[in-house]
Amino acid sequence: MPQQLYNKLIYQLSFPVNICNWILDFLLERPQEVKISNNVSTSITLNTGTPQGCPLSPKLYSIFTYDCKAEQPGCLVIKYADDTTVTGLIKNADEHAYRSQIDTIVSWCSQNNLHLNVSKTKEMIIDFRRNEPPPPPLVIQGSNVERVYDFKFLGTVLSNALTWDINCTDILKKARQRMYFLRKLKSCGVNKVIMTNFYRAIIESILTRSIEVWFDRLPVVNLHKLESVVKNAEKIIGTNLKSLETLYQERLTGKMTNIMKDKSHPSRHYFEFLPHGRRLRAFSGSSRFVNSCYPQAVKLFNNTRRLISS
Repeated sequence: MPQQLYNKLIYQLSFPVNICNWILDFLLERPQEVKISNNVSTSITLNTGTPQGCPLSPKLYSIFTYDCKAEQPGCLVIKYADDTTVTGLIKNADEHAYRSQIDTIVSWCSQNNLHLNVSKTKEMIIDFRRNEPPPPPLVIQGSNVERVYDFKFLGTVLSNALTWDINCTDILKKARQRMYFLRKLKSCGVNKVIMTNFYRAIIESILTRSIEVWFDRLPVVNLHKLESVVKNAEKIIGTNLKSLETLYQERLTGKMTNIMKDKSHPSRHYFEFLPHGRRLRAFSGSSRFVNSCYPQAVKLFNNTRRLISS
């Protein structure tokens, strides 16, 4: 793997030779041993991978996987650390591009000496057509990929019905578990400032994970359950906290603002001003699309501008 990384750096990305040699020397012949109390294991020499916990390691891995990308139309490859997600838009029941992209990823893993764990690979199909037969199973290395109705993507639970009940249940469970520690801080006489900081870092961060996407699509009963966590935290700390709706509007506005500033963002074209330049163009289409996060961001922006103008 270090030699393959070296070849990509010097031949494909045109890194300076001295930098490439330094990185290769850093990765090769690394002694490693394990110490428990006063006991030290026998030292072994490693010539694969990167040192765990090293700040340089994630960057080197990102460089190593830079050429693992989408090559088929309608497909998208999303990479985060060592997790890779492939999405495919299938039209007229033609899955050729999607399955070719999967084959390309499998071939890339084989060529780069990376083991693809088929047992941990999942496939989820989002299809709102009625009475349509399921597509044939996806086969990787002779094994069928498990087909699921929901899965956790970067901490957020997605479902094939594009509903957020399971994600809400997962958030509630984690948030309520962390409320125990907030109560312990209260019982120990910790001041309000520290408890507020703890709440924002440990509990609010859970409640607001991907809130821009799911808040406006969540049933009222579930929103009340989430808001009850905030209310309970207010009683424990003894101070006012931002409501989830306020946090949602702040996060959504901030996300939209960042997208509008980034000319290279693939979603920037969704935020287009009308000719008079005061409001954004509204979305049209199915109710499922109009109620999604980007149209809601435009609606929030236009309503805010209207209030300012009045």
